[in-house]
Amino acid sequence: MILSNTYRLVLFGLIVFSGLFYCLVVPPFQTPDEFNHNYKLHHLAQGHFFPEIDTPSVSLGGFVPKSLVDISEYYKKMVFEPTNKLSFDTLKKHLSIPLNREEKAFVSFPNTARYAFTSYFALIPVVYIADKMAINPMITLYIGRVINFLVWFGLIVIGYRLLPVFKDFYLFLCLLPNTLSVHASMSADNINNGLLFILIALFLDFKFSKKIVSTSKLICYGIITLIVAWNKIIYFPLLFLLFLVPKPYFEKIKNRNAYIFSLLFGVLTIIFMWNKTVDKFVYPFDDTYKTTYHNLREDDYNPAAFININPRLQMDIIKKEPISFIITFIPAVFEMYSYNNKDYVSGVGWDSVHIHIVLHVAFLVVFLLYILTMPPVFLLKERRLMAFLAFAMSSLFLLSQHLHWDKVGRDINAVYLGKYFIAIYPLIFMGLMGLIHSKWKFKNLNLPLIVSIVLILAHIDMCFVTIDRFYE
Repeated sequence: MILSNTYRLVLFGLIVFSGLFYCLVVPPFQTPDEFNHNYKLHHLAQGHFFPEIDTPSVSLGGFVPKSLVDISEYYKKMVFEPTNKLSFDTLKKHLSIPLNREEKAFVSFPNTARYAFTSYFALIPVVYIADKMAINPMITLYIGRVINFLVWFGLIVIGYRLLPVFKDFYLFLCLLPNTLSVHASMSADNINNGLLFILIALFLDFKFSKKIVSTSKLICYGIITLIVAWNKIIYFPLLFLLFLVPKPYFEKIKNRNAYIFSLLFGVLTIIFMWNKTVDKFVYPFDDTYKTTYHNLREDDYNPAAFININPRLQMDIIKKEPISFIITFIPAVFEMYSYNNKDYVSGVGWDSVHIHIVLHVAFLVVFLLYILTMPPVFLLKERRLMAFLAFAMSSLFLLSQHLHWDKVGRDINAVYLGKYFIAIYPLIFMGLMGLIHSKWKFKNLNLPLIVSIVLILAHIDMCFVTIDRFYE
């Protein structure tokens, strides 16, 4: 069974309502990395496409309006502290503080310093205009959230319209509370995740529309792949999905494999050139006894000290003991999924406030049943490639975290967030489609309708949970 077009419109309405709810109700800076995304944006709006180095403090960041820094300090005490809540009087006070853009202060934002400006394409003009008009930084944040969300929404609508199949499945992925809460913030993930969903939609269009792939769509696929890889390297393996599209559909360019490998060459070139450019800012030293500018984490055993982080030195250690690293690394990749299961489905804020466990389990059960009983449209070899690509992207993510977050020489112990799996899980889900379709019958169950009802209940619950978590 599939949902009617009227019901799908209702779900699109729910996406808009819930997204705007999170945009306006979640307090400032209370989604992961929103502090540093804001600092980075104000720095970009001043025309700085690369970070600045504050040598005395060994910090990487830039000069931004001091009012933004002063206001944000208040909200740091709310992070990971559920007992600290926001009053409307305090919020009203912060909304009235003038920007005073002439008075600036240096602030560190090391983890967003290396991000390409294309990750913030929708927000740079918003912050630029707001700064020129001297709009209060909190008002700018709320406006930016709404614009960022609407841009992401526009991208998923484009992806939805491209789909010849799996429209309900696509909608359900976009409707997850965690997905909406991430994209209802000043995040660099909005553009990327929207483009990634378009890539997946284009792949399904190429494979199942049973038509010759147009040159314009191939050009779009190539451009989007290059932008996504520039923004976040871990997702470039998605381009290998094109191997699942029959060769005759590539009549316009004559050779499918040549297209794929030329695109891979372009991706690797962009990655190499960008990393070469930013690494001289982020990791200027090779000496393990010198401090790097990319000190992200305090020492677990000595909170007053920073740990030494340097990807080049970390990679040297991996090369010296590759077998030992692989033995530790592979189980850690699978371990990420168990850690992020809850965050992927539902979670708002740094401390991942979740919907009630009954709704969470109900969604997992009915959604998995829905996937497993869908028509088996992929062959076994195609499922294997999807599983491998999901593992490859997960491995790249974990390796990136290990190189950029963990102390040099330490076993893998990186920080994981469910938002990074928004474009990885669909491959796993598509690989599971139809596994029990031919064995058991569920003719009397309208599973798409049941999944959508559970999601609606989850959003209602999340609204109350969010208000209770953040407000007095």
